[in-house]
Amino acid sequence: MKPSRHVRPDQALGMEIQSRDKDILLSLYLHRYLSAEHVRQLHFRTAGLRAVQARLRKLWANHYLDRHFRPLSFTESEEARRRAKMPLYCLARRGAEVVASEMHIPIQDIQHTLAQNVNGFSNLEHNLVATDLLVALQAACHERQDVQVTVVERESALRRQNYMAWSSRIWTGESLTSDGSFTLGFPCLGTAWTFHIEVVRALVKAGNKTLKDKMRKYARLVRQGFFEQVLGHKVVRAVLFVTTSEARALRFCRLASGLAHGRGLFWFTTYQRKDASGRVVSAFSPATILSLPWHGADGLLHSFIQPVLAADSPKERNTEQDNQHPTHVCAELMRPAQAQDLGGAGHHRSSQFPEKEGPIRASARRSAQASMDTRQDRVREINIACESTRPGPGERTGLRSS
Repeated sequence: MKPSRHVRPDQALGMEIQSRDKDILLSLYLHRYLSAEHVRQLHFRTAGLRAVQARLRKLWANHYLDRHFRPLSFTESEEARRRAKMPLYCLARRGAEVVASEMHIPIQDIQHTLAQNVNGFSNLEHNLVATDLLVALQAACHERQDVQVTVVERESALRRQNYMAWSSRIWTGESLTSDGSFTLGFPCLGTAWTFHIEVVRALVKAGNKTLKDKMRKYARLVRQGFFEQVLGHKVVRAVLFVTTSEARALRFCRLASGLAHGRGLFWFTTYQRKDASGRVVSAFSPATILSLPWHGADGLLHSFIQPVLAADSPKERNTEQDNQHPTHVCAELMRPAQAQDLGGAGHHRSSQFPEKEGPIRASARRSAQASMDTRQDRVREINIACESTRPGPGERTGLRSS
């Protein structure tokens, strides 16, 4: 009988957890939900998708992973129906135990129960857009020496850090939480750029006014030092707005061009495109993500690295602009022996994460630390509140203290 896609086998074959399996579990702790294609890009770069699916199914059968299928209605498109057949993986009990052991955190701080996993489906499609971008970047930078993804932070981790700053009175002004952030480090220069992600899928209430107000708020908070003081992001290079189509991205770009301040802070693109067969696919892939053009509100096209042009067309090369770009300078200066891990430059708390851990473990540990700090702050708040409301000796019984 054909194995069920929804029910685990009663007697699953035992398995020995390997180092790559632990990395998969840590990636799920960081991103919450991943598809088999995401896992392939991150951890099985030379393997086919079928081999990845077989390993994930074994982890699922042995209760290290749970898997869920996207909700689907009969009015959905053919592309949506195709995606609905592909499971999304998240942590189960045994997987959470491995992560807790690796990160040295309580298992109750790791979302892994059925109720927690199903609850995360409310913003699933929204969050998967950010996941597509972040996973493509991590995969693209895996073996590069000129540019590295040093830290990845999802919305939940950023929200926890905002709460920590508010509860400890580090920051008492207005705040803002993006859909995620990442830091690109340029080791040969010792510099780092942090980017924040804003996903715009559906129609926005009050439309252009709401988006423009959010852009003004970003520009204002960058000037006030919010991102450095609260999140440790010393250099916020850009806020990346990703939306449903190229035409919509250009409309948002024109909207941002009317800002009085901070026009160079906002980049725009679409998160989906059609492939050769006409299917709608993600615009973010490891092969193209670093040189993908973004429309800037300053009227320029931007990318994470300067694209390498063909050698037979030197006239197309903008020498002055290339020489100013960090990755071009790195290409000229870096030698394999000189390559060094930036280890989270641009984050004043990066010393918590040893360079040898790599970006996946470093990001997972940073998220775990933020979760523990938030939990400890909450316990302290409750203790302080209890102390302030505790009755004095004899007050509850009316007896006078001796």
